[in-house]
Amino acid sequence: MGPVHPGEITLKVKTSSVATSQREFLAASMPTPRGYRVVGDAVLRNGSTVRLGIGLYEGGPAELSFYVQDATRGQLPETKSLVLRFWPPLPGDEPSPWECPCGRPTGETVDGEGHWTLRIPVIPPSGLVAVQRAFMELDRQARKAGENWCRRCTSGKLPREWRT
Repeated sequence: MGPVHPGEITLKVKTSSVATSQREFLAASMPTPRGYRVVGDAVLRNGSTVRLGIGLYEGGPAELSFYVQDATRGQLPETKSLVLRFWPPLPGDEPSPWECPCGRPTGETVDGEGHWTLRIPVIPPSGLVAVQRAFMELDRQARKAGENWCRRCTSGKLPREWRT
């Protein structure tokens, strides 16, 4: 009845749809087999947590997609993992809410323990796009400083996770 643990989530770089703010951000998504009440937190590299912007009730079956953090070019994300807490829907969340018979928390309050809690490691955006963005940022910084540089000579400046 609970959501299936995805193993890990690879963050995707997205661009905001607001015309006045064409900023990039990192987003995550995972499939859900049915509707749930959901609350999530991002666990940062320094150990602190930040509440994720997920709607309290998310219908399903669907792809649960949500904002994680702003994207900073050439830098690894601050988020190292996600903690998502799920509960069965309550009356009023959907026309025919389903129930779990086990007696665990039902979601009347979402401040405490989840009915199901998933701790999911986060994988930074990777592949050619991330490497190209890192090189573009190095190029921009070098040109701004009036320097010339070679990709082979600067490959050591890339974060280890982005090196190919």
